[in-house]
Amino acid sequence: MAKVEDNEENFRTCVESNCGKCPSFPGTEAEGLYCARGSSEAEIERNGCECPDCPIWAKCGLGRTYYCD
Repeated sequence: MAKVEDNEENFRTCVESNCGKCPSFPGTEAEGLYCARGSSEAEIERNGCECPDCPIWAKCGLGRTYYCD
């Protein structure tokens, strides 16, 4: 598995195209890109995961879901 680079471009891609529409996303400002930054500090209620639809997930060969949790 490739490491996801924690940068502004990846963060924007994540939040704008993926986490922002995720049914489990806590909506905490300045959070996202959990695959690079680690889990959320907010309580996560698993209602579905959008990670497999994320361009970063595919580009980096990630294999799991719920990085936010």
